Amino acid sequence: MALQEIGRRVRAGVGGACVALAAGNLVASAAPVHGSSMMVRRLERMGAGVGVKMMPVAPTLNPNANFPVPSQKDWVLVNKTVRLYSAYKRGDVVIMRSPTDPSGRIVKRIVAKEFDVIRTRGNHPHHVTIPAGHVWIEGDHSASSVDSSSFGAQSESLIEGRVVAVIWPPSRWKVVEPMPKTERLVHTHIAKI
Repeated sequence: MALQEIGRRVRAGVGGACVALAAGNLVASAAPVHGSSMMVRRLERMGAGVGVKMMPVAPTLNPNANFPVPSQKDWVLVNKTVRLYSAYKRGDVVIMRSPTDPSGRIVKRIVAKEFDVIRTRGNHPHHVTIPAGHVWIEGDHSASSVDSSSFGAQSESLIEGRVVAVIWPPSRWKVVEPMPKTERLVHTHIAKI
């Protein structure tokens, strides 16, 4: 009887592991964020009229990435169900396979979607029309970001999911809100349903 009980527990454990693995690949997962490309510190205008002051806005991810002594990395919750429906919006932070290293992952913000026209940044800006099934991605900290400005528009099929929250460390718990970057969009394509 003891051998049958061990067999039953092993089958249950293997079954549970398979369900957990499938859920991690299809529904949601946690992922560490490396580097400082999502670390920009912007200023927001507070108040109106005379006496307007600029207040720093918290960085999106990894606020201490550039400290001389490495600190804790942010861990994020990734919603993977959105890839089943290509339900990405301008401003979403996504995790995707690196176009330069297929075994690596990058975290960037979607700036433009298919058929949008964007003005590139840099010394020689020009207009780029995003091809069908592609997105233009950028890090929030442009000075340290390797993104579409370096390697062009990327296929949506590289996207593994949308970052929805910082889940570690506890002091950084927060929802990661979409923040569209519209200052360089020349033309926005609105799909007809």
